Amino acid sequence: TGGDGPPRDAHISITLPTNLASELQINNTTDVRLSHTLYNTSALFVQLSHAAEVVSRIIGSRIEGQQVKNLAQPVIINFVATKNLSPEEVKKVRCVFWDFEAEGGHGAWSPDGCKTQREDDGWYTC
Repeated sequence: TGGDGPPRDAHISITLPTNLASELQINNTTDVRLSHTLYNTSALFVQLSHAAEVVSRIIGSRIEGQQVKNLAQPVIINFVATKNLSPEEVKKVRCVFWDFEAEGGHGAWSPDGCKTQREDDGWYTC
C-alpha cells in the first residue's frame, strides 16, 4: 500500500520496506515474483499444542527464491478484527506469523520477530 496507511475500506494491508530489494540483493535486471495471499479464515492453520483464536483475516507475502527475515526495516501489517472485541480482549491481541517448521513441521503461530504496535480506532498495527 502507499500513502499514510491502509485504505480505510480495507480490512488488512501489508507494507513492505522501501529498501527490501537492496537488502535482499535484488538488482534491477532480476525478475522478481512477489505474491500475496489473503485468507478469510484460519481454518487451514490448525495448531496442535493449543488453540489460538485468530481475530482477523490472514495475509501472507512471499518472494520466490528468497528467505525474508531479520530485515533492518519492518514489514508493516495493519488489520481490523473480524469480531467485536471487549477492552480486555483488545489488550490480549498479539501479532504473530505462521511458522511452517514449528511443532515438527506441522506448524504453529509464533510471535518471534513480531511487534504489536498499537490499536487505533479498531485498527491494529504489527
